[in-house]
Amino acid sequence: MRKLAIALACLIPFSIYAQEEREEGRPRKITEQPARPSTLTLQGKVVSETGEPLPGAYVKIEGTIQGSVAGANGEFRIVLLSPPENITLQASFVGYEPATLTLSAAQAAQPITLTLKETSVRAQEVVISATRVSEAVMNSPVTVLKMSSREVQEAPGLNVFQNIPFVKGAEQVSSSLTFQIVNTRGFNSTNNTRFVQRMDGVEMQVPALNFPLGMLTNNNDLDIESVEIIPGPASALYGPNAFNGLLNIYTKDPFRYPGSSGYVRFGVNHIDGIDTTLRPLFDVSVRSAFAWRNRLGFKVVFSWFDGHDWIPSSTVDRGNYAGAAGAYAIPGAQNPGYDAVNRYGDEIRISPAQVRTIAGNLPIPPRDPNDLDFYLARTGYFERELTQYYARAFRTTVGLYYRITDKLQLSYTGMISTGATMYQSVNRYAFRDFLFHVNKLELSGPDFRFWVYGLGEDAGKTYDVRFAAINLLRRVKSDQNWMVQYVWNYTGQLHQLFTLRGWDPAAFGISPGGNHAESRAFADSDRGEAVAAYILANTPAGDPIRNIVPVLRGGARPAPGSPEFRRLLNEIIAQPNFAAGGAQFFDRSSLYHSEGQYDFSRLVRWVNLLAGGNFRYFLMNSKGTLFSDTAAPIGLWEYGVFLQASKNLWNDRLRLIGSLRYDKNQNFMGQINPRAGILFSIDPEKKHNLRFSYQTGFRMPTLQAQYIDLNLGVLKFIGGLRQSDTYYGIINNNYSWASVNEFLNAVQNRTRGTANPSAYADFLRTLPIENVKPEKVGVLEVGSRHLILDKIYIDLDYAYSRYQDFIGTIDLIGPIRYIRSDGSIFMGQLTPDSIASGRYVRYRRYYNSTNVVYTHNIGISFQYTISRRFFVNMNFNYADIILSEAAKKDALIAGFNTSRYRTSAYLTGRELLRNRRLSFTIGHRWVNAYFFQEPFHEQIIPTYQLVDAQVSYKFPKINTMLRVGGQNILNLRHIQVPGGPTLGALYYVQVLYDPFLP
Repeated sequence: MRKLAIALACLIPFSIYAQEEREEGRPRKITEQPARPSTLTLQGKVVSETGEPLPGAYVKIEGTIQGSVAGANGEFRIVLLSPPENITLQASFVGYEPATLTLSAAQAAQPITLTLKETSVRAQEVVISATRVSEAVMNSPVTVLKMSSREVQEAPGLNVFQNIPFVKGAEQVSSSLTFQIVNTRGFNSTNNTRFVQRMDGVEMQVPALNFPLGMLTNNNDLDIESVEIIPGPASALYGPNAFNGLLNIYTKDPFRYPGSSGYVRFGVNHIDGIDTTLRPLFDVSVRSAFAWRNRLGFKVVFSWFDGHDWIPSSTVDRGNYAGAAGAYAIPGAQNPGYDAVNRYGDEIRISPAQVRTIAGNLPIPPRDPNDLDFYLARTGYFERELTQYYARAFRTTVGLYYRITDKLQLSYTGMISTGATMYQSVNRYAFRDFLFHVNKLELSGPDFRFWVYGLGEDAGKTYDVRFAAINLLRRVKSDQNWMVQYVWNYTGQLHQLFTLRGWDPAAFGISPGGNHAESRAFADSDRGEAVAAYILANTPAGDPIRNIVPVLRGGARPAPGSPEFRRLLNEIIAQPNFAAGGAQFFDRSSLYHSEGQYDFSRLVRWVNLLAGGNFRYFLMNSKGTLFSDTAAPIGLWEYGVFLQASKNLWNDRLRLIGSLRYDKNQNFMGQINPRAGILFSIDPEKKHNLRFSYQTGFRMPTLQAQYIDLNLGVLKFIGGLRQSDTYYGIINNNYSWASVNEFLNAVQNRTRGTANPSAYADFLRTLPIENVKPEKVGVLEVGSRHLILDKIYIDLDYAYSRYQDFIGTIDLIGPIRYIRSDGSIFMGQLTPDSIASGRYVRYRRYYNSTNVVYTHNIGISFQYTISRRFFVNMNFNYADIILSEAAKKDALIAGFNTSRYRTSAYLTGRELLRNRRLSFTIGHRWVNAYFFQEPFHEQIIPTYQLVDAQVSYKFPKINTMLRVGGQNILNLRHIQVPGGPTLGALYYVQVLYDPFLP
């Protein structure tokens, strides 16, 4: 510890000295310390084929963790404390093929020259994710995709997540300016728990909700070294929930990327002024890293993003009008049952049968008894009236690295992220001042890694926008009172009552009846209070008319933006209990994880062997606002182990690989996931490779799917574990909501000539309630990679997938449950009579489908190096789902939510003009129309196409680059998720400083 403290104290002056050594035009100083006899100093230069120095190239000693960054003249220097007899150097640089050189200890003592060949062909790039060990893309037995740091830097989008659609097979949708959802091979979602996002071995999921938050839980692009994507299941190596795919992000360590870098970006969006006026955008990031004597490393990254979010404004009526008559069955704003997609509070609706019941509760008959077949909804608030569209993200990462020996490194990484965004799931949520933090400790060597980390979250002031509206309306007037006041005013019953008493109804704004606009205005006002006061003042005690006074109570609906509106809204979003009138989302859950792997390949010569495993523990803490953890936080553990073996045969032209993994979750039986693959090189040069693989994957039910217990007002959302079923008494005492609707329609319309509910009992169907279980998938994949004339790279793949036990949600009704005064629990028994009279509780429960689903996925990637300066990349993706007739009717099967056809293409020009300072990228994306199903809303996403572009100019003497670019530069407004925001153009100007500019 004393040595570490001294090293930390010396960090800054030594880093300044190291920077001086790297200054352009000065020879690198080599000041030798008195070395022990066992040490060896390697020094030399990294150059291109033309002899040009390559500053920033990285030279690594195979079998150790030691390496060095080439200085301004391409020179490097590495000190080995315990040199082996033979030394293998590995040199790499962005845009060049890696090179390897093996030397004896005597040869290594002489000046060394490493020559790298320039390339832009992806086949030569090294990936790790496919098998958890380093290998060239060309040699991977499964489909794996990569974006290098250079491609990340050249891409036109604001961040790496907005550029992922340019990768074959990957798709991305936005529910916010700062919240992008990545997926592969179908079954996408706005909260995608089927796709895993990892950063340096940390699964960056929100502990309670079990899905990644994209850029909000990831380092800034400035610190990204590479991005790798595995389409399809990766559970055999990465465990649960790598079901649809895996995104691995690797950040820059301070030994390989020392020095300081940063950028300032200014942009604008909402340029057409449709949703709001033109808004500015600011994005600032700074990274600083230092390495002292190649032993102690430190980095810190800060980033701040501030913009104005995209705004959802759909006024489409999503209301159900089954049973309504005539014009009342036509959706739209003119309908009294109008339920707009992005207006909240109007979900509080009653059916024609309930309208007739209300009208029948007053002795005076309605004006027109035949004019009661309409749905009625409360007057809601549009989303833009309930929230401000901040899009903010502040992230900071600190890393400390210490190389204990040549083969052992200890590191600590800490990350904190906070900000604001909009999140969409069952409802839409305004994330405000949330806090996400990571602490990770890792011990690593050439053949092993072991790391532990903890994730924590605090939802801060996050709130449910829909419940903010619902509870604001209920705060001023109950749903029952509002409905009664509307119906009695519309039917003319209040008017008739006042007329019979000789009172003046016009004095209170009471309508003669038949006018929906006047009736809504009456119900939205506090005129009922005046009517109630008048009745009490003008009738004696015992007068029957006094009985209607309670339903005339209630205040006026606050006008959006008024002082009363703001006061009530602030009170509601500060209260966490939805059922008790609040809207705040309380969550302080955490996740603790340990993981390790060991590569036995150096010990077992005849086969490459890799083994590993992990253990994790969730701690749910929502204080009963999300989970059934009212009494205390709930803990849940799971673990997994894997073994992978591979063998190269026939002069390495044939590669066999197989892996097996076992996972166990506290609430579910163990899962075994195998994977097998074959890679065959058609030619001895290995430029035409075929691959075949069979992979399996599984997805554990999320914490929500297991433990959610959320009162949504109109229904109760519960998890799929047996304990919830027992608590609410729905085992063998339930009916599906679909069958209840059929039953009520039949009773209402007297399809069998009687109103007796028992005559329609056969309409009611009981659901078999079983413990929710993991989803499973098996994938057969074939593909090929081809490198032609070292200029054309083609990557083809086809995947045939079989899914079973899909997890979805199903609506059902259960008995009324309440606690008697003596503490005993009363659980009613459902009957046709109880259903017809409304004596039941509606539930939404997680459930497994019994149907099997098949999908096809085809991906084609084409890369052509036109010249040393121009490159074109094109991708085509096809995805389709195969459903049986039974599966088509199964509402549990989550929507495929993927376009059948997608294309992307981009053209890159590098180092243009005489001074080789100008570069550009222009990209085009096209997505064919498709149907997107979500709990919040479902609709057809219309076909859209986007053009993104950026132009950059370098100032090499000061390591600076100026970029001008934009997303959707043609401002083709479109949506990507149902009920989500309308996206438009965004333009920016950026100044970047980076000593490692390619």
